[in-house]
Amino acid sequence: MTTWTDLSAGAVGVGGIPSGSTVTALRDNPIALAEGSSGAPRIVGASIHATTAADTFVLYRVGINTALGLFAVTGSEGGGTASGNAIGTEFTALVDCVIRVKFTVTITGNTGTSTVYIRRESTDIQSYTTGGNKSYDVTLAAGETVGLWAESAVSTTGSRTVTLTNYRITANISSAVRG
Repeated sequence: MTTWTDLSAGAVGVGGIPSGSTVTALRDNPIALAEGSSGAPRIVGASIHATTAADTFVLYRVGINTALGLFAVTGSEGGGTASGNAIGTEFTALVDCVIRVKFTVTITGNTGTSTVYIRRESTDIQSYTTGGNKSYDVTLAAGETVGLWAESAVSTTGSRTVTLTNYRITANISSAVRG
């Protein structure tokens, strides 16, 4: 990891000639900042280190009103079942944090059942069987992933479609910055 070097105002003053160590710091500090080196200011880190979930800061968004068709299943006389990940919904925490997962579910079809799951590390932690606006707070450890999974089943001739819109992950950046 690159070392962060504090620079005094005099080291980069107007009309001054920078020393070799000042030029090295000017080269290395942006890298140290991006790596989160000790002593470097935090830019995104504060939002990711959030200890409470809220709608203050958007960490991840698929797109405003972008429809993600999870899948459609059409049954025959024997029925049918389909399940799968919602592509583009996975979020991996860089550090321990608490986030809020928000989305809108639309379920259409004349027969069958549908369930949308929030999954942390491939384990279902919350499920929804009706459409509407959804919101759920999730605690993640560094490296853990959260995403959406859905399944539908039809027992007779018919169809069932699950669509996801307004998907976003938010956190309370203000509490993290003050902390």
